[in-house]
Amino acid sequence: MQSILVPFVLWYLTIQLISLAALPLALRVFPALADRGYSFAKALGVLLVGVVLWLGTSYGVLRNESGGAWLALFVVAGASVAAAWPLRSTWRSHLPGWRAVVTVEAIFLLSFAAWTWVRAHDPAINHTEQPMDLMFMSGIWTSPTFPPRDPWLADYAISYYYLGYWLLLTVARLAGQAPEVAYNVGQACWFGLLMVGSFGVGYNLAAGKAAARLSATFGGLLTAIAVGLTGNLHVLVEWLYAQGVNVDGLARWANVRNFPENAQVTNQWFIDAGWSWWWRSSRVISDSDLFGNHIEVIAEFPNFSYVLGDNHPHVLAMPFVLLVVGMALNLFLWRADAADAPDSAPEDTGLLIQLRTAWTNLLDAVPARTGVATDHPGRRRVGGAEHLGLPAVLGAVDGGGALRAHAAARTAQALWARRCWLCSSSQGRWRSTPPTSSPRRARPAASSPTSSTPRGYPNFCSSGDSSCWPWAR
Repeated sequence: MQSILVPFVLWYLTIQLISLAALPLALRVFPALADRGYSFAKALGVLLVGVVLWLGTSYGVLRNESGGAWLALFVVAGASVAAAWPLRSTWRSHLPGWRAVVTVEAIFLLSFAAWTWVRAHDPAINHTEQPMDLMFMSGIWTSPTFPPRDPWLADYAISYYYLGYWLLLTVARLAGQAPEVAYNVGQACWFGLLMVGSFGVGYNLAAGKAAARLSATFGGLLTAIAVGLTGNLHVLVEWLYAQGVNVDGLARWANVRNFPENAQVTNQWFIDAGWSWWWRSSRVISDSDLFGNHIEVIAEFPNFSYVLGDNHPHVLAMPFVLLVVGMALNLFLWRADAADAPDSAPEDTGLLIQLRTAWTNLLDAVPARTGVATDHPGRRRVGGAEHLGLPAVLGAVDGGGALRAHAAARTAQALWARRCWLCSSSQGRWRSTPPTSSPRRARPAASSPTSSTPRGYPNFCSSGDSSCWPWAR
């Protein structure tokens, strides 16, 4: 236990530092939430620092080492302060209530410490997909260039969605922990992020537009327990059967494979000491093919995944899925304010439009590198601007399908938009608004408050060609 205490303290202090760096930006991005985004600041900071280091390493600006991670943290902190600078004269009115701050910090510390204690009793990385997860983490940790090298296939890049591992290792570099230590301590930290993110969703849903109240705190706690700790009701049926209760009718109705034929009657407070009962709780949905053969349907829930102990992408994605839910809730509440009183809608949310504009301008500025890579025969990959979009970042965390789909879409858009480079200099020019006489689509002027087109969006098109406007794609 003592050997895990120092990594736990270092990791906790690192997360607090990352959260502090991202807090000004969170206050600016989440103005419509009752806690001003405080419950999402930790996940937001981890995501931003990791993505900055990822982009910097991919383009040779930063190194995949502790120095690069600290520089990425400084960049995020500077950008966060710059984003919140317009609020400096009224900063007190943008702070969250003390009850929300204390509750979020208590939930994170208790959840992080509790799961660190659990992992300290079973630290072995030796079953199911744990060795593969550690292999990917070690490959990312030692790769001097990107994409990271695949330890199982020499001179090839990792053909897997690895951003979740990357984010975990970014915190590990800041905390000074090796991958084998970060595997367990990082998993416990991610459990804490899951709990505070769930609390934030429930708290802000219950509080709405009002100030923090005890009922909102209770709603947040209930949400955190429901998402992070509870599972399905199959465990109750397993426990009743272990006590000798006849559950044959309920078992036939639920139709869970291998229950109750493989279950045990223990007459103890626990069900049994094996894997079978809790593993069955993640396979409660039954399916069969056209020939009547059983098809396994995986219906895992967060607590099952953490008990299993795999740092798989679907586990590492959970805090950031909740971050996106929080952003959607903030947008919903802000639009509700705008609909009720257009003149009093939070002006701070305009930062989202500014960030979207800046991100899209960055995509247009970075040269597209598509097609066949030249660093290894027969290997194809997508690189450059087309894989830098935020949907690709979230897709890389959660699954490869979204990443590939977004990369293909960005590639097609980049090639279509840049076809006007063939125009002569007298025909092509930078344009931020379309001609009002265009027969393709009527659009409000960029200065109109009802227009969803960000001002200053550059587009290199011929004078009479509206087909390559970014909002017409």
